[in-house]
Amino acid sequence: MNAPIPGFAGHSDEKTVRIAPRGAHGHGPGPAPQPVAAPYWSARPQVPPWQPPPPRPAGRRTLWIALSASVALGAALIGTVVAVTGNDSDAPTPAPSVTPAAADTADDPSIPGDEADEIAPVPVAALSGLLLNLPEAAAVAGSATMAGSPLSGERIYEAMADEPYVDGDCASLSPGQLLAYRGSGFTASRQQFLAGETPQRKVVQTVVAFSDAAAAQNYVAAAAPKWRACENRTVNLGVVGGDPIFWAVAGVGESGGILAATKIEEGGGGWVCQDGLAARNNVVIDFAICGENVPESVVPAYVDKVADKIEGIGG
Repeated sequence: MNAPIPGFAGHSDEKTVRIAPRGAHGHGPGPAPQPVAAPYWSARPQVPPWQPPPPRPAGRRTLWIALSASVALGAALIGTVVAVTGNDSDAPTPAPSVTPAAADTADDPSIPGDEADEIAPVPVAALSGLLLNLPEAAAVAGSATMAGSPLSGERIYEAMADEPYVDGDCASLSPGQLLAYRGSGFTASRQQFLAGETPQRKVVQTVVAFSDAAAAQNYVAAAAPKWRACENRTVNLGVVGGDPIFWAVAGVGESGGILAATKIEEGGGGWVCQDGLAARNNVVIDFAICGENVPESVVPAYVDKVADKIEGIGG
């Protein structure tokens, strides 16, 4: 049995029976060399927080695009020189044309969905400000006090965790995992781990930006059948090759554009997570609030708090 970390004692670390792997699943704030790390929202002790991956080197496609752009720029410069030094110096200069994209269409009633009336998307620079601060998180989670996690403090991560976990078909039930978002077209993310006391709570809060509101809504819509497919199952959210960590998934539902689920940890002494996923403007709100006797009402309460921040920025 592992020794509990400060502030997270009192939960059972009972060993469970391994089940056959059902896929690969990325999760947790643990570093890649530590495959036995439990996810932060588990009742089990944690290893030091994961480190964001280094930026990917430019591939052939990126280099080819850059080379093509350089060639096009050179051709444009040559064309400009020829035009200036040509023999037709007395020819009149044609009036610049206006393309439809550059035209002022604000007053054109024939264009549906007037851009002037649309809500501006939340910029990436504003993402961190959407996360709940300590008093806000404490109020939503029902704790008397809230602080940063014992291992990472109040640090805000700018990259998602990407590790191989079992039961990858249920990866979107884990807050802010790259495996669940890969190929979705998201543009940026911010994630933070918090710890509440009296009663004890763990909060994982993630906000993920997309190019527009439709893309964010599409992600949540695509996640809904995946969550329902995991309902009434015991899923293994342990790292592939490490100790299994079983969760019973129940109570998957959707209301007011919020996808919600309850996860109960096997051997966790009554440890429960209330998971939520929602799209507001171009942002996906992805989070879990965990502890003993956590009510389902924390899910819409959390979404409403973040949605107010999004409305204040986008409005």
